Amino acid sequence: MNFNPTSSQAFMLSGSFMPMLEAHREWRIADSLHFSCWGDEYVVYHALSGDTHLIGKAAAHILMALQQAVTDTQSLSRSLAAMMGVRSSTEFMLEMHRILSDLNKLSLIEHR
Repeated sequence: MNFNPTSSQAFMLSGSFMPMLEAHREWRIADSLHFSCWGDEYVVYHALSGDTHLIGKAAAHILMALQQAVTDTQSLSRSLAAMMGVRSSTEFMLEMHRILSDLNKLSLIEHR
């Protein structure tokens, strides 16, 4: 059996991932993080765990935004899209979700 979705079906399928993002979920930065930047490379040291992480520009932007205030996923997404000069799309939101998930797994951020 072959599955050949029309473009509207493909949109509906990819759109089904959007609830994972929980647009109004609030995020906060973990305690005891220290940042360093060398050009486009960002290093985060988590003093409580003793771990050091090399992160990308998008992840660094998210951490710096959360350093200012607890922020929801939707606001972080708008801020990141503006910083990167891109429009928000399903692909962008999925990448945003991946970054938030990775930062959460590393205990650099947590949701409330």
